[in-house]
Amino acid sequence: MRHKWFAWLLILVMVTVFSLSGCGWKDDVQEEILPRLTEKATAEEIRDTEGNIFGEEEEPSGTIPVMGDGNADYDGFTYLYADELMIEAEKNEETADLTNEGLVIYVPLSDNTDQGGNFITSNAMGAEFRVSLNGIELPYDHNNNTAKQNLEYILNSLKLTVSYNSSYEALEQTAVKEAGESAYSAAASYLEYDESSNEYYVRYNTYFIKKLSPSATVVIQISVHAEAATEQTEALIQELEAFYGFPIEWDPIAASQKLDCYKSETVGNTITIAGLVVEIPNDWEKVDVETYKHYAGWGNSSVLIIRSSPETIDTYPEEEINAVAEAKLSEIMEGVTDIEVTRITDSNSEFALKCTGKVTYEELEIDVTFFLFQKGFHTYMVFAADYRVTTGAELAEHIFETARIADTSMF
Repeated sequence: MRHKWFAWLLILVMVTVFSLSGCGWKDDVQEEILPRLTEKATAEEIRDTEGNIFGEEEEPSGTIPVMGDGNADYDGFTYLYADELMIEAEKNEETADLTNEGLVIYVPLSDNTDQGGNFITSNAMGAEFRVSLNGIELPYDHNNNTAKQNLEYILNSLKLTVSYNSSYEALEQTAVKEAGESAYSAAASYLEYDESSNEYYVRYNTYFIKKLSPSATVVIQISVHAEAATEQTEALIQELEAFYGFPIEWDPIAASQKLDCYKSETVGNTITIAGLVVEIPNDWEKVDVETYKHYAGWGNSSVLIIRSSPETIDTYPEEEINAVAEAKLSEIMEGVTDIEVTRITDSNSEFALKCTGKVTYEELEIDVTFFLFQKGFHTYMVFAADYRVTTGAELAEHIFETARIADTSMF
């Protein structure tokens, strides 16, 4: 199937023919969490879809609970309710019975929740919350790892996702920090592309992991969506911090600055696509997260597509490499003929190929240029289609020669 923007290129042709940063993390304020919570004024009422009031004013019963104390009776939170997670943790060798292991948790009140035996998710006031016991986000052999190793696995998974998925940009991660006995936390911020609005939005994620026993690990992930956060989001975060005992990253001012920083970089032609920092001229129009288009009048049109994949190509046998290149090209554009594959040896990539060819549609012949190259453990693809010009091919070659891997190093 041809790429959907191939149709756009042809439409432009036919119409003309026939018509003649400054982002940072807030300081750790763990010691300020409880004073802020106990001194805060009564929060505004939050109602569910049936009109019921969440957290009506009552005198709290007892001291503020913390994770691990088993207290499910506290009613002093405005935005949280008590629940419990359960797992079959250990097998009694004498009776062969399975011993259930449970954990009392507090979850944001919301009418948008999902729950299984070992996990609960909730989406409230712009904050996506997930807590799990031995959840699917952990590696298969997580019981053999330390809590820190398991958290590093989760962060590496995020970094891998962002590096080859064009919907994500400007990833920043903190270092993993100790957050109690057998407990660690870390945070990340990035931009996520929303196709419906054609806009990027800022995400602030906080990750916490704690090994409760040799066979039970709790994982908490909180993602604050900048565009959906409300005036109550900070109060919700304070209650979550009080119970779970680790700081949650959210700074609306820094989030706004991060987005402004990204937009200012794109104005200067230097942007990040598919994990590559590239230069796109001002007269190219963005279509989606991986596609740009250019129209020079009189039917002269070009399309540029940039993608990446978490794989290497330098390990293929020499006799197979041409077939690999043609297969990658066909993923973007089928029906390309007269394909010529050239090995590029004088580049700053570990391995690189250039393909040229043609594709015909309703007697219109369109030139195709395709660069396939490897940097590190990722393969990158830069595709250009031109009708009666070489604008796309020239830009594709410039990107191949000058692109660098985006910096996602921890700080």
